[in-house]
Amino acid sequence: MEVIQIKAEPLTSEAFQPFGQVIGQGEISLALRNGEQFRMGIIHQRNNGYQINHMNFHRNSTQALVPLEGKACLVVVAPPGLTFNEASDLKQVKAFLCDGSAGINIGLNTWHQALLPIGPDMKMLNVQGANSREDTESCNFERTLDAVIEVVL
Repeated sequence: MEVIQIKAEPLTSEAFQPFGQVIGQGEISLALRNGEQFRMGIIHQRNNGYQINHMNFHRNSTQALVPLEGKACLVVVAPPGLTFNEASDLKQVKAFLCDGSAGINIGLNTWHQALLPIGPDMKMLNVQGANSREDTESCNFERTLDAVIEVVL
């Protein structure tokens, strides 16, 4: 299996702009299509390391994720329109280090993972379309490309 390493960079509005918006660093625009409604909840996430074997995106709603309790985390995203047909596509995946003082609003069709805790675990606020299960496209790199991404802090 191929392991593609990417280096995490600091989360800033400018660097994250191709993927969405940083909550707490400017105006945020949540988006819904097809008459959807938003739902909100809390996700509990454990640290299982920083190897990424899959990502997903939503066609009809943005997704906002905000770390709770000021816990630092990783944000892992890839550009909309990426096909993941070749292992070299994985080199377009970006990782951002969030210090826990801001959240993210992931743009429509933007590949992503849930926030990954730097510590043992974390909770995050999640706001996304109520029909996100039907609205989600996924890709498992391990199965389709025999590759994973490893984020280096």
